[in-house]
Amino acid sequence: MSLKNVTKRIAILTAVIISFIACNDDFNEIGSSIVDHNNFDALLYDHTALEAHSEKINRIKSSNLSSYALGVYNDPLYGKTTANVLTQLSLSRENPDFGDDPILDSVVLAVPFFSTVKEQSTFKSKYDLDSVFGSGTVKLSVYRSNYFLRDYDPTENYEPQAYYSDEMDKFEQNLEDEPLFTTNSFKPSKDEVILVTPKRNPEEGEKDTTKLSPQLRVKLPVEYFENAIMDQEGSSNLLTNANFSDYFRGVYLKSEQLQDDGFFSLLDFRSDDAGIHLYYKNEREGADEENEEQNYRYSTYKLNFARQTVNVFETEYQNLPGSEHLYVKGGEGSLAVIDLFTDENQLDSLRETDWLINEANLKFYVNEDEMMGSQKGPERLFIYDVNNGKVLKDYAIASGIKENDVLNSRTVHMGRMESDDKGTYYKMKITNYVNDIIHNDSTNTRLGLAVSQNVNIDEMSKIETGDEKVKRAPSASVIARNGTVLYGPQAPSGKNLKLEIYYTEPK
Repeated sequence: MSLKNVTKRIAILTAVIISFIACNDDFNEIGSSIVDHNNFDALLYDHTALEAHSEKINRIKSSNLSSYALGVYNDPLYGKTTANVLTQLSLSRENPDFGDDPILDSVVLAVPFFSTVKEQSTFKSKYDLDSVFGSGTVKLSVYRSNYFLRDYDPTENYEPQAYYSDEMDKFEQNLEDEPLFTTNSFKPSKDEVILVTPKRNPEEGEKDTTKLSPQLRVKLPVEYFENAIMDQEGSSNLLTNANFSDYFRGVYLKSEQLQDDGFFSLLDFRSDDAGIHLYYKNEREGADEENEEQNYRYSTYKLNFARQTVNVFETEYQNLPGSEHLYVKGGEGSLAVIDLFTDENQLDSLRETDWLINEANLKFYVNEDEMMGSQKGPERLFIYDVNNGKVLKDYAIASGIKENDVLNSRTVHMGRMESDDKGTYYKMKITNYVNDIIHNDSTNTRLGLAVSQNVNIDEMSKIETGDEKVKRAPSASVIARNGTVLYGPQAPSGKNLKLEIYYTEPK
């Protein structure tokens, strides 16, 4: 055989070997990745043994949240929930100087609602309120509180102090007898707030016009804050925030039901506009009889809402109606606990397969008969590792994150409420979680399912339930008002809870 032929055959053999290695590498690469949508050629395995039940949340950490709920919400199934807020106050400027002979004009407590601009205009913008539910009114009162909210807990190695949803009675026992403000007909307004005030230096112009988004604004008694704040200038009470916190503990916003249809709203206590605003003036030299406003210098001092703010709830929801369904409710409500692969022999058999898992999901169908005519259920549910109080791997690597559109964020992993010919359902894709259990010998932990007001918030809050191992729930569930009823594993075929595993078998 000539050298030319030998060289040719070696080249062909080398090409074949390289091609085989490349194909093998491609196969391994495909096998190690997870596809986020159904493979139409995939097989379905939905016989995995699983169990699920509901856990009543007896109390949940409700301090230092991203937003806070206020109002009264009536649910035909879960009953009435009343939400109140206690907040510590802090000085925007320590040891303030109010100038010579200050005159306090007005005092306003302000907390913005969450809203979206519908129409923007030079003259007046129109807004939609994002998180106000119900169209009724409530009795709203504002009290001075004498309860001291600590920042750190000396009994827990000075970790941040936690306050809980069931502490309403304790807080209300420490309120002053007379409210600073009360009304029997408070109702959220979506109107833009326009403030017209004299300029600090009147010679610069006639008025200052400030436009603010819709907000809760109530006037507090001037004389009270003259004594409590203005007259304390130069005293130790206003010298530092530590002193002030001990002197003026905080304020309590209390809502009470007046009629069947109240309202339930989320408030932005972290907004720059949130706080108690003191509008005051000081007399200027050189009186002007024609324009009295020119005789004064106008100023504002603000008391901020401090980091320690607590939501407390009073709820009629006490007992779970039954065990064959899953009751999932926000606030001081309940969550579902799901145990996958409860048959160890079955799990061992699955681990012996060489399946390529394309998708694994849990589909929770809503039992609309059990909802008893409740208003529309929550748009989003949150699935997580309830044993360890943390998100799943699928959450950590989820695509479709939308910071400014939380309703449609992370829908690949945690689907929005939708419907098919069987009914309304929520679909939770847990592909990576299941793949790691079957193929990577990961620990099979229990899953929790809770209502979420914002799925982009992955922080967990401490809770207390009847199960000592269920210790955490998503913090965004604290302020969620409503709930739903889901079919469990024992429900009628077609709507019963199943783990659906779509897979292909390599040939």
